[in-house]
Formats: sequence, structure tokens, C-alpha cells
Amino acid sequence: MIINYPSLFSISFGCLSLMAASVSFGESKPLPVVLQLDWVLNAQFAGVYQAVEQGYYEEAGMEVEIRPVPKDDFSVEVVVADPAPYIFGVAESNVLIQAHAGGAPIKALATMFQDSPMGWMSLASSGIEKIADFKGKRVGVHTDGEKPLELALAQFGLKRGEMEIVHVGWDPAILVKGEVDVMQGYYIDEFVRLQLLTGGKGKFLFARDYGYLAYSQVIFATEKMIEDHSDVVKRFLQATKKGWEYALDHVEDTADLIIAKYSPHLDR
Repeated sequence: MIINYPSLFSISFGCLSLMAASVSFGESKPLPVVLQLDWVLNAQFAGVYQAVEQGYYEEAGMEVEIRPVPKDDFSVEVVVADPAPYIFGVAESNVLIQAHAGGAPIKALATMFQDSPMGWMSLASSGIEKIADFKGKRVGVHTDGEKPLELALAQFGLKRGEMEIVHVGWDPAILVKGEVDVMQGYYIDEFVRLQLLTGGKGKFLFARDYGYLAYSQVIFATEKMIEDHSDVVKRFLQATKKGWEYALDHVEDTADLIIAKYSPHLDR
């Protein structure tokens, strides 16, 4: 079944309607909460940064440590294995579904994006206009992009064996160097980098246009965490929602914050 979700950057926190309106924390010490991201510190986590900067997490009685993606690992495995009593993770919905089907004791809680910016990048000079043009090409993917690619290929009756599929890192410079013809990426991240490298000569095919309609940046936690600390979960989600509302209402200030404190290497 294919479900059509709202446009990119919508925020879904429907479960928040079930949450308590207010909580009194007294003078107790803030809880040490960990948020394990599935990517580097980039603009797609703007709401989380503002929840920290505006004191929303502090008001909720917690001190949040934001951890970028671990090298050569998935956020799901890291969260499940981490002994920290209060830990949340972020991941693509397809990653969470596969992990849960494999026995991971996790539950999705809320989504930052109701649509996925995932897709495939190429250079304009490559002549690649659609998925069918991947035939005979060298296609670079990340581990979390295997299923979206298979879904897209199936719509054109293509098989993996009709192209060379290789696992690659996240630097689109390999496209410029000709090491791959096509590369998986995020429209709001790697494709921006490609456009900067090429002077705007990149092309992008959205995975959503080929059947991959999914949530992105899904906040999750282990079943035990949710069962043992349901109030912490509620307070964390409330504060995160407020952070996103602030970020979207103060776009320029948020861009300043990201460049100044979280990702100084980014181009504005």
C-alpha cells in the first residue's frame, strides 16, 4: 500500500495530543538525555538545536546531549545497545521498519519530516533523466537506500544485475570525479553540496516520485525506555515540537545558529 504524505518539512506529532499539559519539576537535577542522530549535525535537525538553545529541554527538566551519526553503524543498533537510561534515536522509516522486523525492540514516536528528501543525484552532462537511465550505469548507494532503489527499479522492470551498484560514502565529489554515474543523496544536504561543487550542474530524481513515500527523521526509542519512562518521552517530544516551531518561525536566525555553533563548515 502506498500512502501519500504531506509535503517536506511538515511536522507530525499527533501523539502529543495525549500528553500532559504541564509538569512540575521542582529543584531536581536535569535528567541526562541522549539524542542519537542518524546523520551529521546539519540543517535537517534545526528544531532540535533550537529546543536546546531556547531552553525548551531545560524547561522540561532535561539536559540533552546531541550525538551525530556513529561511524560505520546505524542509529538503531547504537540506541538499542546503549546502557544510558534516557536515550532517543532518529532514523528513516524504512530503516526502523527493517530493524523492527528483524527483532529490534523499538517503537517510532514522532516524525520531523512527513516526506522524504531522499533520491538520486547525477551530473546534467550524464544524460540521466529517469530511473530507466540507470541501466548500464555505476550507481552509488548508502545502506539505508537499498530498498528505495529496488522499489524504483521494479517500476521499470529493471534488475540490480543490469547496473553496477556499489556502496559509497556521503561526499558527492565522487560524482564530479566520475567514480560513479549516479549517487543516492538527500535533496537538502548532499545535493546542495553537489550544486556548490559544480556551479549548479547537478540533477536530482526524488525517490518519492518512484513509489518511495515515507516518513523521514523519525524519533524512536526502545520499548523498555518508553515503558519505564513514559513521562520523559512526553516531555522530550513536547520540547522538540516547540524547537521545530521556533526554528520554522525564525529561519534566518536558525541558519545563523547552525553555522555559528553546530556546522560551521556549511555554506549558508
